[in-house]
Amino acid sequence: MRARSRRGTERSKFPPLPPTRVPRRYFGLRVHGFLALRIIRQLSLAYEIGDSDVHVSVSVGIAIAPEQGVELECLLACADAALYRAKASGKARAIFCTPDEAALVNIAA
Repeated sequence: MRARSRRGTERSKFPPLPPTRVPRRYFGLRVHGFLALRIIRQLSLAYEIGDSDVHVSVSVGIAIAPEQGVELECLLACADAALYRAKASGKARAIFCTPDEAALVNIAA
């Protein structure tokens, strides 16, 4: 199985992400969202399986410590809630956990 870039050059099955240096134009945005969009872009490349090109879509739910909790279970639950919202809002989305979702997760824990 090989991945192809949009320009048609082949890449390995899971293209590595080079070390990230956030461009100056993104300083106003959260670095977490920038990295999530890079992951979505890389994983959304076409993959060649046999004679067919396969296209996948990736959605990402993001939770940030310590804002949404410090326990792994709480952070995973927050990211999971955000992931469900990302999937519901369409393909190739990166969504942050909201304070309301974090509060619900922390109450349930």
